[in-house]
Amino acid sequence: ALGRVWQLQDGGLKIKKLTEDNTWVLRSRSIFLNDRIAQTAKQEVPEICGEFTYLINAIRKAGNTEKGDKILTPYSMVTGVDFKRTSLFPEDFQNDQVAVNKWLARDLNLTLGDKISLEYYVVGPRRKLMEENRTFHVCTILPMPNKINKDEESDWTPRFPGLSDSENCGEWDTGIPIKHEIRPKDEEYWDEYRGSPKAFITHQAAQEMWGNRWGSYTGLRISGRKETELQADKLSKELRPSDFGIQLIDFKENAITAVDGPVDFGQLFLAFGFFAIFAGLALSSLLFGFSMEQRNQQVGLLLALGWGRSLIKFITYAEVAVVSLLGSLIGVGFAWFFGQGVL
Repeated sequence: ALGRVWQLQDGGLKIKKLTEDNTWVLRSRSIFLNDRIAQTAKQEVPEICGEFTYLINAIRKAGNTEKGDKILTPYSMVTGVDFKRTSLFPEDFQNDQVAVNKWLARDLNLTLGDKISLEYYVVGPRRKLMEENRTFHVCTILPMPNKINKDEESDWTPRFPGLSDSENCGEWDTGIPIKHEIRPKDEEYWDEYRGSPKAFITHQAAQEMWGNRWGSYTGLRISGRKETELQADKLSKELRPSDFGIQLIDFKENAITAVDGPVDFGQLFLAFGFFAIFAGLALSSLLFGFSMEQRNQQVGLLLALGWGRSLIKFITYAEVAVVSLLGSLIGVGFAWFFGQGVL
């Protein structure tokens, strides 16, 4: 029943019209598109263009002097693109090459052939953030992106929680430590271009660096209104709630299974109960032995008066039986109240 009424919006998916002519993009509210969604979309429209945008810590120009190593561009968006399905990049775009926009080229004084290093966080063992870096060759300098209003976002960048809605860089709340100083010109770039990427690499390189268990795409571009509507219809039919992590859980069945476990606790508690009983009997026998040692003069007196050994044993055991019976009755009564209280 849930599958029959399921829509893309229910899974956090949205198809957005881009500023580029006749182009739409499929995005997810959770930023990443999981592998199932990406595979289904690319199966229906093979020429779809995938993108992978990531927030990196710094971009440095390689080969600077020791003093110049402090020169960097902090906290920038970098996008990995299926370059063969877009005309922005040369046909021989390689995995070790990068295309930068004019702003970044001016900021780091870059020319074609220069090397830059991208520094970024990845999630390591136990969800610990680990910083890594990778070097690329500048092969293309792209024109400046279009200016963007504060309520909008770049065509290449999804809405990042704690970042996209911030008025300025100082209000970012991305969950990662801010260790580089944000300069006034970085604030100006944010005011005018928001999260527009400053550099582009191949999607394969982006996947190698930033791929994670949530997915390797942040958007899928589709050209043509008809193709976009066809894609939306196909995705609605092919995708199921389970593809978005939604599960139907039978609480009653799980509870019955949990109670009817493989370990028979009844036998275990019965064994522990007998252990306690045997321990009590052993302790009682020790107390009986100590009491008899203290009454040895009384026994000797009875023997001197002519009492037989069997009669003395009978009297002694009768005393023990009376005490044991009273103690057992009291113990049973306390046990009943204790059991009721525990249950």
